[in-house]
Amino acid sequence: NMQMIENMVLVALADGQVSPYESQPLEAFLSGLGFAQADMDMIVKRVRVRLRCIQPRRPPAPPDTRDGRRACGRTPAPAVPDAPPPIPSRAPSSALSPGGAPREAQPTERRSPPPPAVDEARQADGATVSTPPPASTLAACAAAREASPAGACYCFGHPEGPLNPWVCRLVEMPWSADAPWFRLGRFRDDDTFVFDRQAISTHLETRLRTVADCPFLLPGFASAALAFLPSRASTTGRWTHHLAPRTTPGDSAVTVTIRTYRHGCGQRAAARSDGLSPTDDRDARLMIRRTVRRLRAPVDLARLDERTGGPT
Repeated sequence: NMQMIENMVLVALADGQVSPYESQPLEAFLSGLGFAQADMDMIVKRVRVRLRCIQPRRPPAPPDTRDGRRACGRTPAPAVPDAPPPIPSRAPSSALSPGGAPREAQPTERRSPPPPAVDEARQADGATVSTPPPASTLAACAAAREASPAGACYCFGHPEGPLNPWVCRLVEMPWSADAPWFRLGRFRDDDTFVFDRQAISTHLETRLRTVADCPFLLPGFASAALAFLPSRASTTGRWTHHLAPRTTPGDSAVTVTIRTYRHGCGQRAAARSDGLSPTDDRDARLMIRRTVRRLRAPVDLARLDERTGGPT
C-alpha cells in the first residue's frame, strides 16, 4: 500500500511541479487514511530520492557520413545510460504544502557539498574488507570542511544531514533509517532490539582505518561515542521496525508481530524484520554532546542546532 501511495506522489512530482489539482486530492486521500503532515513529508522525501535516480538516456550516435558516404544498413550503437549520481544520505527537506506547491529547500542547505559516495564493504576470503576513499575524495572533503562555516560540526553531517555520531562523514555509518550498521544485533522480543556492541565496534574500527589520513579526525572520539550508544532500542520509543525487503538465504530477519493503532483500535500483523530504525536523530545528538563534553573536544555544539536539513 505504501508503494502505491509513493507511486501516486511520484507521478505528481514527475514534471518537477505540483499543481493544486494534483496535491489537494493526494493530501485529502492521505489525511483520510490517518497520515499526519510529518508522514507526508517523509513520503515526499523518499519519492524525490527515487526521482534523482531516473536519468534520461543519451541520444544514439549519428551515423558515420565521412567522405559523403551514408551509413546504410548500419545500426546506431545503443545508448549508454548516464551513471546515476550519488544519492545523498538524506534528501533536502521538502513536502507538499497546504497550498498545493512543494516547499523548496532553503539555500543554506546547499552550502556544503554532500559527502562523496564511498564503496560499500565487500567480502573477500570470508573477511570484511573496506575500500578506502581515494585521496582526492579525502582532500575534497577536508577542503570543504575547512571552508564550511559549520567548523567541526561539518564532520558530523552539518548542515544537510543526516547526522553521523562517529566524527567523520566518510565513515559511512550515518544515523539514518536504512543504515546497515543498525542491523547488527538481535531481537529480545517483538519490540526490543539489542545492539551487538562488539560487532558495531569491529565494523567501526574497519571503517575508521579508511579515513585515518584525514587531518581533521579527532583521535578517540568514535570509541568514546560508542560508549554512549543505547544498548537497546524499542518501538515504544523513537524507533520502528525495519522490514526486510525479501527473504534471502542467510539473512538475519525474523518474523515479528507489529502492533499498530488507528483511531484507538489496535491491529496486529506478522512481518519479517531485521532490526529497528530510528525515527529521529535525538539519540545521535545526545551521543555527540556527551562525547564532546567528556573529551572536551573543540566542537561548537551550538552549530548542531542550526541544521536545516533532515529530521530534528
